[in-house]
Amino acid sequence: MKENRSSSITRDRIYKLESLDFDWDPLGSLWTKRYQELEKYKNENGNCLVPDNEENPALGFWVKTQRVQYNRMKENRSSSITRDRIYKLESLDFDWDPLGSLWTKRYQELEKYKNENGNCLVHRNFKENP
Repeated sequence: MKENRSSSITRDRIYKLESLDFDWDPLGSLWTKRYQELEKYKNENGNCLVPDNEENPALGFWVKTQRVQYNRMKENRSSSITRDRIYKLESLDFDWDPLGSLWTKRYQELEKYKNENGNCLVHRNFKENP
């Protein structure tokens, strides 16, 4: 129940609901559940790049949603992401722009190749490029 809001619910009713483990913040609880799933995924896979066709497609969708909400927040648009959630995700080395990160990684690989070979004509069977 929100603080500082008047309500007609009595303490007795609150007690009864809480005795049933009533969830006063189901969206917040779902966020926490998915975050814990992401922690587990990172421990098992070393990153937070969850594909949406993984064993847990809901987690993949949730990860995409976090990126969308983050971008909305950066654009000063309405967003459900909070600073606390951003901090928690970043504590897992969450990548807000995985395509941009992949581009940068591939560019650095190409730059290294050019420095070593004098050109950018990388053969598709180049062993260092799986």
